[in-house]
Amino acid sequence: VGSGGIFDGLSYSGNFGARYVKTDQTAFAYILDDTGQFTPFEEDASYDNFLPSMNVSLVLTDDLLLRVAAAKAMARAAMRDIAPMTTLFFFTQSGNIGNKDLIPEKVTQFDVSLEYYIPDGGLVSAAFFTKSYKDAIEDGFIQRCFPANPGEGEEVRDDGTQCASAPGFGYVTNSAGDAEIGSHIFYNLATKVNAGSSKLKGFELAYDRPLDFMPYPFSNMGVQLNYTYTDSSLLQLTRTGFPVGLQDFSENSYNSIVYYEDDKISARLAYNYRDDYYDNLTQANAAQFQ
Repeated sequence: VGSGGIFDGLSYSGNFGARYVKTDQTAFAYILDDTGQFTPFEEDASYDNFLPSMNVSLVLTDDLLLRVAAAKAMARAAMRDIAPMTTLFFFTQSGNIGNKDLIPEKVTQFDVSLEYYIPDGGLVSAAFFTKSYKDAIEDGFIQRCFPANPGEGEEVRDDGTQCASAPGFGYVTNSAGDAEIGSHIFYNLATKVNAGSSKLKGFELAYDRPLDFMPYPFSNMGVQLNYTYTDSSLLQLTRTGFPVGLQDFSENSYNSIVYYEDDKISARLAYNYRDDYYDNLTQANAAQFQ
């Protein structure tokens, strides 16, 4: 129980902490260079992150609780996304390539919630949250020219429109010996990028209520409802110029659950919904929504 100051007479609890993370990273692969040769390549990186956190709960009344939380967090890229490896599919002029320059995405997050505990059982809560992303790791693409092997992808060779400035570009005779074709193929390569900064904000509402005040057998039932709204600032543009926000976030989502429990039986019926959301980039670098 607090004594004096803004917490005078209030019961409260909380914790404070911090993590210091130092990362040394080495990525190695044989990469395909602009001359069509595979050469060994190694890239080293090192970075430091200081990640404080804080959680405080205030008992406003016997039934009302206020929670406040703030923290910094980080997420490293998957190792397969860092390794400088290239895979080419000449028949679709697509593929994927690692990004050795990826750095962890950082998130600064704040959360405030108000929880009302219904005296005869149940909970009603509301929460507001913000998440500020820095160097968010998102799907991206790069376009690059690579020399083709003899007889490979002759019908899709670049005529010099995209690859004229590529090292070693020139014109060769096709396998039929009746035409001149470009020596390179222009590829659209999927990769991961640090897309920049973005801010996510929203709120959550929840209701949890056992129905023990109802006559049997309904007294063994209960309901759980929650709704979440999120809004993210636009983060990047697709190849066609369409603006998309953070991956995997729907603007609206909700869940509704009805359950039954007694000494012998436990049953649960749930309905879950979420709006369409930006899922990934296709090989054609169009935004795919689910």
